[in-house]
This record gives sequence, C-alpha cells and structure tokens, in this order.
Amino acid sequence: MAFKSYTDILIKNSKLVLIEMSTSLNWIILWRKPFVIATSDSYRHKDIEAKTINELWSAYFNRPVLNMSELTGNIKIEDYCITYESRCEAYEEYQELLIKNSGTPQMLSYEIILDLVEKIHLRNDEVE
Repeated sequence: MAFKSYTDILIKNSKLVLIEMSTSLNWIILWRKPFVIATSDSYRHKDIEAKTINELWSAYFNRPVLNMSELTGNIKIEDYCITYESRCEAYEEYQELLIKNSGTPQMLSYEIILDLVEKIHLRNDEVE
C-alpha cells in the first residue's frame, strides 16, 4: 500500500521509521523520530548509490544498517535504532547543515510567511 504525499504526516504519527535512501530522513529529523536504516539483498545489489548513502548515514549516526534479508529471531532492534535521545547532537547538526540554512531563525514555516506578509504590508503602508 502506498501513501503518496503523506510522508510528513505518517512520520509525525509513527513510533519508529524504517528508511532506505530517502529524503524522508528530513522529516524524521524535524519530528525527532526514532529510525532504522534498512536495506535488503535484492535492493542493495541493484543500487550502488543507495548502498553508499545508507553507509554514510550509518557512519554519521553511528549505527549499523539493518539488512532485512538477514533477519533472524535473535535481532535486537535497539542495536540498529537511532533516536533523538541517543544522538541529539547528530540530529541537530544534520538539521542545521542539511535542512535549515545556517544563521536563519528557528521558526515554523507559517511564522516565516506571516512575518513576510507583515513586512510587505508595512512596506505598502509606507508607499501610500
């Protein structure tokens, strides 16, 4: 089942996210959700770019990639799980470097838009 254009809502309401080479990581970071970097043998051998990105994320967040093709009854999800509590500095740094422009205020998008509308309104008042 596919949920096109609902990624942000699905992640916001999730308890754990499985991710494989996706810009969805931005939503995970913004909502501070726990996640597991996952792959499978069938996908991993086809896409070198995905494998490389997953390995970079794995190194950055200091957790191994979970290969779904190698699952056994002995798996401990906490060995793979990345949480805000355990990696808050990495979450914050990722957000600052890759999602938010450095030096910009920590504001929600609607606050930015309202601020812009107010500035335009004030500028128009000055012209009149």
